Amino acid sequence: MHVANSPLLDDLDSGHMSDRANVRVIRDIAGIEEIRSLWESWQDHPNSDIDFYLSRFKLRKEFIRPHIIVAYQGGKPDAFLVGRLDQGEVDLKVGHVHISRPHVRTLSFLYAGLLGNGSRENSQMIAHEILDNLRQGEAQMAVLPKLTVGSPLHDVALTVPGFLARDWFHAPHLHCTMQVPKRIEDIYAGISSKGRKNLRLQTKKLLSRFPGKVEIKEFRHPGDLDDLMRDVECVARKTYQRGLGVGFEDTPETRERYSLMAQKGCLRSYVLYLAGEPAAFWVGVVYSGTAHLEFLGFHPKFEDYSPGTFLVTKALEGFPHEGVKAVDFGYGEEGYKQRFGKQRSQEATIRVFRPTPKGLVLKAVTLQTELIDQLLKKALERAGLRLRLKRAWGRYVQRIRKTAR
Repeated sequence: MHVANSPLLDDLDSGHMSDRANVRVIRDIAGIEEIRSLWESWQDHPNSDIDFYLSRFKLRKEFIRPHIIVAYQGGKPDAFLVGRLDQGEVDLKVGHVHISRPHVRTLSFLYAGLLGNGSRENSQMIAHEILDNLRQGEAQMAVLPKLTVGSPLHDVALTVPGFLARDWFHAPHLHCTMQVPKRIEDIYAGISSKGRKNLRLQTKKLLSRFPGKVEIKEFRHPGDLDDLMRDVECVARKTYQRGLGVGFEDTPETRERYSLMAQKGCLRSYVLYLAGEPAAFWVGVVYSGTAHLEFLGFHPKFEDYSPGTFLVTKALEGFPHEGVKAVDFGYGEEGYKQRFGKQRSQEATIRVFRPTPKGLVLKAVTLQTELIDQLLKKALERAGLRLRLKRAWGRYVQRIRKTAR
């Protein structure tokens, strides 16, 4: 396919035309600015927002440069996969225990980073380009996070790489979403009668314990950011998730993200106060008509009153009035996600390894760790202990850190 006359395909310092004339790799900010208008017209998820993508390069020392693969059809960009070249540690864990941290150069692609026409043909071109980049020594590994199982990119990422480069172990994760009904009462229509009864009892228990002292504040605007960060951090540092090294944390990168979302009019976050004290939080954004729940947590001292569940229900009840079309709860198997998120899919992270001795050693260590991790998780799930031990471990680490201080 001849596309050399397209201005987007001129050879620049940002990238090169591959041997196949219908793929280009953008490798610097100047190249990104060439496709900004197209990127903005295609972006529909906050994680692949162009301004958020660019802002992270200021804050992450391991980010070396952009790596964006553009697929062309008929001489025009038809899709691109947004990523970057990283140089840093890859954290290999079993559960939440760190096993190894090899130092690796990685092509890291974004979650929801495939923009435009994600057809099988475009996905195949992109997959072949990833393999070429690895063979040319640009990285030891490529990571495509949480691809929807059965999607074209997921399928070709598992079939295009050869035996040595292919990821042989890729456990799926549940992803829950819900369509927002026009009527508030329809939010609960898909929940069993027992489930609705439990929600009513939990709400009654909380309201009776804190009569006239239950307040929910919404945070949307740039001027709200300091108060939001302060009150959410007050709760987040007490959660078991903090002990696990996951969940919300007030960092420069977190502030940059939500400051940007507030400036774009996308910030939608809520804090529940009981008797004037922050008790639970929902931190998220509304982007292209979908509410994305990014962090949820509650203060353990209020656990008996289910403050997180109460806040989730009240946030959901507000969305029909705002024109929100869907809620994305993200991946995971927490009870509230499965209770409300009736649209479900499976997602899996796929890795592609450079077929060299170093790449194969990395592959062996990575896949062995993943296999042990998944076998342990399944054993704990069968025993009904996974969530209990997860919380216990997080709280144990919290106590250890508090004692050390």
